[in-house]
Amino acid sequence: MKKRKFLFILPMVGVLIISLVLSLKAGTDGEKGLTNSVENACSKKGSIYGTVVYFQSCYMSYMQAAQVQLKGKNTGMKDEVNTDSNGKFKFDNLKEDTYKLTAGKKNFKNSKATVKLKSGRAKFAEIEIESSGKK
Repeated sequence: MKKRKFLFILPMVGVLIISLVLSLKAGTDGEKGLTNSVENACSKKGSIYGTVVYFQSCYMSYMQAAQVQLKGKNTGMKDEVNTDSNGKFKFDNLKEDTYKLTAGKKNFKNSKATVKLKSGRAKFAEIEIESSGKK
């Protein structure tokens, strides 16, 4: 009886080993496909997003309808947007470069920020503007 149990176990172990080897090989091929699809899905373009804020008395407020201009140092890329009701702005599809941001609004002083953007990355910038004292 003991010989029969032993003989039954050997083929089962063989099947398990073969199954394991095949699944590991399939996993490696699957990982290659996954890596390729992730690389294709990742863009080489980046984005800069942020907020424009100002301090009024002792609290900070978000500046809506402020104009934010962008200029790339090496690419020469230029763009401009207005902030939304929460003081937010965003520039998309940007190449790797150092960008100068200028924010302004009527009766406020222009303020600048510099952002070094790497390929495929997103960077946050908060730009603080001050009242010009004019009304």
